Amino acid sequence: MAKRNPITSIRNRVDVAQAARHKIVPPAHVPLTESEIPHFDSIIAEKANSEWTRHEIDIAALFAKTLTQLVEQGRLLAIEGSIVTGAAGQPKTNPRVKVEATLAAMVLSYRRTLGIHSTAKMPNAGDHARRNALSREMQDDFDPDDLLAKPLKAIN
Repeated sequence: MAKRNPITSIRNRVDVAQAARHKIVPPAHVPLTESEIPHFDSIIAEKANSEWTRHEIDIAALFAKTLTQLVEQGRLLAIEGSIVTGAAGQPKTNPRVKVEATLAAMVLSYRRTLGIHSTAKMPNAGDHARRNALSREMQDDFDPDDLLAKPLKAIN
């Protein structure tokens, strides 16, 4: 695998500036509902635009769908309670408890897959976390309303 250029290189600054000008939208082949879009946007905000690959955007869309399902199952579980009455009148665990646990595990898996989990964000997590942090910082330094992507403050 080829070594990546330092994130502070001129080439990478240009890539970050170009990517910052475009809003990442959900892929057409993974349609999202109105309630899933806010989750997708918050997932995308976890990394700089230049750090997202097309495949990761697909995964982010699936992640948004899973988060929406988890919220809905949690809402229904809060209404129904974790113990329900079975057909024979005996108390039993609400099946939503298992569904919610499965969805929560999927959320954690998606976070690890996308590299947006807590370990990846720690300072000692390696080059990936540092690269993403620098990309986000540089992305935030560009004026989105300017036709030419140029930094708000001088490059050192």
